[in-house]
Amino acid sequence: MEIKEFYDEIRRTKAHLSKELMAGKHAAQPEPELVTDQFGESEKQATCVYVTSVRNRERGTGAGHVSLATIDLAAARIVEGTHRVATAEEIEACLERQAQQKRYHEQTDAKFDSRARQFRVSLPE
Repeated sequence: MEIKEFYDEIRRTKAHLSKELMAGKHAAQPEPELVTDQFGESEKQATCVYVTSVRNRERGTGAGHVSLATIDLAAARIVEGTHRVATAEEIEACLERQAQQKRYHEQTDAKFDSRARQFRVSLPE
């Protein structure tokens, strides 16, 4: 694929994703995120979409990893063939996994805090 064709395809995919997001066909981040470019210079509101990785031997990527990406990045990854738009079931499983991890870390932090208080030592002045 020529470079011009590649970027044209990314633009078409981005337009298609945007249209489908507006129609409510894909799950997106409820609130647009504030993002910066790679140099950290400009801030803008970006709508994000969930994507799932696909197995790609050339790039060494595994299948089934769900992540949140801006429409620009999602379109590029879809055209590159490393990702696809995530299904509702994949998104639900991902969010549940994140909730479980959050609960685990909160419990671990609470245990650590209680142990730290238990072994607090006062040094003489």
